[in-house]
Amino acid sequence: MGSDLHHGLLAELDLPRSTTVLGIGVGGLVAAKLQEQSRPDLHVICIASPTREDGVELRFPSYSRLAIYSPVDPDIGDRVGNWSKLARVYMREDVQVSDPKSILRLGPMLGQCIRTGEINGCP
Repeated sequence: MGSDLHHGLLAELDLPRSTTVLGIGVGGLVAAKLQEQSRPDLHVICIASPTREDGVELRFPSYSRLAIYSPVDPDIGDRVGNWSKLARVYMREDVQVSDPKSILRLGPMLGQCIRTGEINGCP
């Protein structure tokens, strides 16, 4: 599935207002794009996500968006350069989209983000 198809499927979910959406890899990009285009009420956490892929590109910042990524991730490293202009940023060199265990290590921090209901409650 391409990014556009994912975006359409996510938009069809009819998510409740102010829902926290967590996306890994291109899923984070898709969730952030939905937030940017039509759902500014969403709280989006992007993990190891690029800011552009398959013609989909983030253009506007959001205070309700958190990006957790590694600038040295070989899968997305050349497509993360402008996260600092688009979201709150938490850089972790050990987080890589191709390494599920590195993403699982984020569990305690992500749990706190989700429990508070907004990403500004994240460490």
